[in-house]
This record gives sequence, C-alpha cells and structure tokens, in this order.
Amino acid sequence: MPRPFNPNTYHGWRKLVFIKDGYKCVECGSEEKLEAHHVQPYSKNHSLKYDARNGSTLCHDCHKKTDSYGSRVRRSK
Repeated sequence: MPRPFNPNTYHGWRKLVFIKDGYKCVECGSEEKLEAHHVQPYSKNHSLKYDARNGSTLCHDCHKKTDSYGSRVRRSK
C-alpha cells in the first residue's frame, strides 16, 4: 500500500519540488538521479524547510556543485 502523501514531510516536499520542476534537473535537463535541493538552507531558515518554492530539482552531479551540498553549510558557520 502506498504511503499517504504529506507535504509537511521531507518525502512530501521532495515530491512537490519534482512535480514543480517537471521531474527534470533545472540546470542540465537530466531526468536521472534526481535530488531535491533547498535553495536557501533550512538550517538557516526553518520556516522554508517544507516550502516547495524553496526547492529545485537537480541531478546528483549538478547538486554536488552547489554551495550548500551536504555538510558545506554546517562547516561554514
């Protein structure tokens, strides 16, 4: 049985971001290895954590190029 859709969870937010961006990387257009990226890190603004407008769909390679990929934001404090 599929999991209920809840936009106030990470998985729900991720799905909304993918839908918004047409399931394609907004940088290169790839449809492979997609990841949802927080444009403004939610560690710096918790109110944007589940706001799909603060998300963009990136493939893994494009996501790795962002300034906030992984723990880079935490290390820059």
